Amino acid sequence: MSAKRGLGRIVWAVVIITILMVFFVRKGKEIPPIKLKELGSAAKITNPATSAFRGGEKLTFRVQYLDFIPAGSITMKVKEVSYRGKEAYYLVAEGKTSPLFSFFTRFQSVFESYMDARNLYSLRFQEHARSGRNVDERLTIYDQENGIAETSEEGTPGSRKVKIGKNSQDFLSALYFLRTRELKVGESFIINLNNRKNNYEVEVKILRKAEIKVPAGKFTAYVTEVKVTSVGKNEQGKILTVWLSEKERKLPLLIKAGTKIGPMEVSLIDYGGKQK
Repeated sequence: MSAKRGLGRIVWAVVIITILMVFFVRKGKEIPPIKLKELGSAAKITNPATSAFRGGEKLTFRVQYLDFIPAGSITMKVKEVSYRGKEAYYLVAEGKTSPLFSFFTRFQSVFESYMDARNLYSLRFQEHARSGRNVDERLTIYDQENGIAETSEEGTPGSRKVKIGKNSQDFLSALYFLRTRELKVGESFIINLNNRKNNYEVEVKILRKAEIKVPAGKFTAYVTEVKVTSVGKNEQGKILTVWLSEKERKLPLLIKAGTKIGPMEVSLIDYGGKQK
């Protein structure tokens, strides 16, 4: 079967499923929203270490597979807080499946990160994931001064401690930290990343500048190659291509990555909030 014919069948399958959803399928129960308990108290950050983002920023993204199949949406918010006596950015990212994907499964995930406003590294990272009746809750506390991350999981007794690299980031804070870096075409740098018991090296290469159009508008952007490699394991790293706006905020405009079910795109729809 030719590639063109195969793609045509995929398109027709999506059309048929959508029609069935609209006319014949009753809407199932919504997943109860994940309730967050903010730990920090609201506080204005004095002499911020970056101007790339600040409290009140809200970014909205759409997620697509195979360049056209709507998979879901992601919303990311920033709040300025005082956390355990430190000025911090309270970062929240929430992902939801689209109506099309919800036909097969309903999924919701929320990531919370407390990022030190002075040193721009992670202090705390919490994951909430809900699929049907299944709920996963994981928490990681970072002791950056002693280079230790301690992770616990709801329903599992005890916790696990691992050594981490200097100024380590979690998956959410890493994207915000990337926005704070000065970018020059042809240069590269490393970000230390931790997720539970695993440490990663994130190599960022600035490839070129390019004009790009996304739902949020037209931008001049830095095109970067981001390679995520597990520390201490002999395996090929995962590669993403990330477009960041050229201006001071370095907005994440487009992220492309390969997945088990095909190429995925995350594109910026809106960048509302107090910061312009």
